[in-house]
Amino acid sequence: MEVPDLPWGVALVAWVVLGGLVPRFGGLVGAGCALMFGLLLQRLAGWLYGEAGYGGADVNLGVVAGLYLGASGFVLALLLGSLFGLAHGLWLRCSGRLGVRQPFPFIPAFALGVLVAARILPIWESLPLRFWG
Repeated sequence: MEVPDLPWGVALVAWVVLGGLVPRFGGLVGAGCALMFGLLLQRLAGWLYGEAGYGGADVNLGVVAGLYLGASGFVLALLLGSLFGLAHGLWLRCSGRLGVRQPFPFIPAFALGVLVAARILPIWESLPLRFWG
C-alpha cells in the first residue's frame, strides 16, 4: 500500500507553521512565490527543451527554502545556488567530465545556496535594495 503524499505534506506544513518554525507570515509568502516560480520554470523548460530541466526535487527544496527564509531569502538562495551551479558546471566542463548539452543536477548547488543564504540573510535584508514591501 502506498501512502499518498498530500496528507503528509499538509501535516508537515501544519507542524512547521503551528510549531513556530516559521517566524513570520513572510515564510508562507516565500513558499508560495517559490512554488509558482518552480512550476513556471518547470513548464518553461519543458516547452523550450521538450524535457523537464527543473525537477520536482528543485521545486520542493525551493518551497521549503521559501517557507523558512521568506521571499527575499528565497531570491537570495536562488541567486547563490545559480552562481554555485554555474561554477560547478564550468568546472565539470573544463575538466572534460561534462559534455556540451549534457545535463547535471542543480539540487546540490541550490542546497548550498540555501545554506549560505540562511547564514547571510540578515546582511542581505539590511541592504537598501528591496524587491517588494
